[in-house]
Amino acid sequence: MMACSPTDAEHMDHLSNLPDDLLVTILSYLPTHVAARTSVLCRRFCHLWKACPSLQFITEDLPAPRDVNFIAMADSALLHRDPSHPLISLCLDDLYPLLPSSIPNSYMPSLLNKAHSLGLRHLTIESGLYNSFVLPTIFSIDSLRENFLDIHIDVYVPLVKRAVISLDGVMTTSVSAVTRLLSCISHVEELSLHIKEHRVEFYPFSVLLEPGEDMLNFPTLKRLDVSLCFHKHNIRAIIMMLHNCPALESVKLVHEFTHVARWKSKDWRSKLPGTSNGNHSYVYFRNLHFGKNRKEFMKFLNRKEFRHKRS
Repeated sequence: MMACSPTDAEHMDHLSNLPDDLLVTILSYLPTHVAARTSVLCRRFCHLWKACPSLQFITEDLPAPRDVNFIAMADSALLHRDPSHPLISLCLDDLYPLLPSSIPNSYMPSLLNKAHSLGLRHLTIESGLYNSFVLPTIFSIDSLRENFLDIHIDVYVPLVKRAVISLDGVMTTSVSAVTRLLSCISHVEELSLHIKEHRVEFYPFSVLLEPGEDMLNFPTLKRLDVSLCFHKHNIRAIIMMLHNCPALESVKLVHEFTHVARWKSKDWRSKLPGTSNGNHSYVYFRNLHFGKNRKEFMKFLNRKEFRHKRS
């Protein structure tokens, strides 16, 4: 443990009496740029923040120039990290302020590869799909595809069993990225999808399936929880997905209201089957391994209005 200078010792507080391991744990709960500020307290704190097992890079809170400060922070805390300090969790929050032209093309892959080498178990990237330079770098790392996911996704390794995906502001131009994302997790056992379409879209579209393409297979998926606007295009895509999930045990579908202009709101209405009290906002099937429940589920899947018509 590094000792503080005599001057520092005269003003020793209770925080300074804590062991390094505990201080590092406390610092890991702070955004990384905030934890880094503790380096000015005394010599002992100079490098403690770099050993945090959880890193949170929040770019919108960085002072200008953000790109320069982001690279400096990421270099110190991650790229040049001591291999003896494992990294459990990494969060890259809102990368949109970082312009593609200001970040080298190889920089994001190098960060993620370094994180993987340090034993990364949980990766969260909160950034709109409109951020074109983020997705290509992530999907280009073949060695990591089975070990983490992105865009506000909770993923655990070595074998991904559960994935949580939250996407906000999805547009028609983002659908290919969404399908590529799903292809990386087709082997999970539990999947939660929470997707909102962008309010600027004039007409409903499938957020899970590109026109003319086949739906992915999810052979091991047991539990599915989906929250999105279940207009006719999305309900058909989900039905196609459910047909490709032979191991399903439970399904929960929740209609997510989309803020659209009043004149086109009927096109975005829920197409989920109504409950006994006329509620079309959700549907829930569980214990699908039982014959009776499976029969009701299959009746739902085979409803005529849900059949997908190819153009």
